[in-house]
Amino acid sequence: SSDVCSSDLDFDGGSGGGGGAVTGQTGGTGTGGQGSNGGNGATDGSANNGGGGGGASAVGSNANASTTAGNGGAGSTTSITGASLFYAGGGGGDSYSDTGAGTASAGGGAGGLNVDGVAGNANTGGGGGGAGSLANGGNGGSGSVTVRFANTFLVATSTTGSPTYANTGGFHTYTWTGSGSITI
Repeated sequence: SSDVCSSDLDFDGGSGGGGGAVTGQTGGTGTGGQGSNGGNGATDGSANNGGGGGGASAVGSNANASTTAGNGGAGSTTSITGASLFYAGGGGGDSYSDTGAGTASAGGGAGGLNVDGVAGNANTGGGGGGAGSLANGGNGGSGSVTVRFANTFLVATSTTGSPTYANTGGFHTYTWTGSGSITI
């Protein structure tokens, strides 16, 4: 019989967003086993900074009202493709007061300093950066799916969605950046 794997499954996102700047909001809650909480925003009446978004392996940092917005939480690494890859980092917090936008982690986007936040990197699942005043938050980065199995087995009998393929380190590795399927 054949096994079919599909990359068009729908999963909820795992990490919480950073808390808002102007009123010092609490960061969002991450989903257990998937992501981390976002950092809290901060305000002191004249300076306003947002918290960093949570990453796959660490919470976003809290903002400091008088210095900087929160940084995105650390993502994770994997070597499933044969190379060390970073993914699912949190986006940096926004700054409303020119004190310094938050930096991103592992594919996340940097926060905006009174400008739009930076988008998360493509194919990493990184969070988008928070926006400065009257600006837009960055989009989250797209994800990817990798299927790997020992090369003692034959290559897949068919695939859809144009995955990249490699045969390294004793493994067949197929990676999709969009919908697709594999029959082994």
